[in-house]
Amino acid sequence: MTLRLVPDLLLTERGWRSGQAVAVAGGRIAAIEPTGRSEPGDVALADKALLPGTVNAHCHTFQSLLRGLTRPGERASSSSRTAATRPRWSSRLRTARTARRPR
Repeated sequence: MTLRLVPDLLLTERGWRSGQAVAVAGGRIAAIEPTGRSEPGDVALADKALLPGTVNAHCHTFQSLLRGLTRPGERASSSSRTAATRPRWSSRLRTARTARRPR
């Protein structure tokens, strides 16, 4: 069965379009086509914009700078952390941030 999503606006590679429907078959986009007249299985998305999903591209690279700075068996958020260990990881993080800044 083909399902058609019919939004007010659709974001395509050519920009925002109205009067377009997305045909979905087998869980995949089968076509982008003019809306035309209503068909059985149409899902009207009134007052909605439909756009592709985005990629979650964030990272935690900065955390690798903190690796090994706690004692074995001690959690990084532990309140037993000494004042002497705080400046060590903190200064490493500041140094890394400074090095990443564009000049």
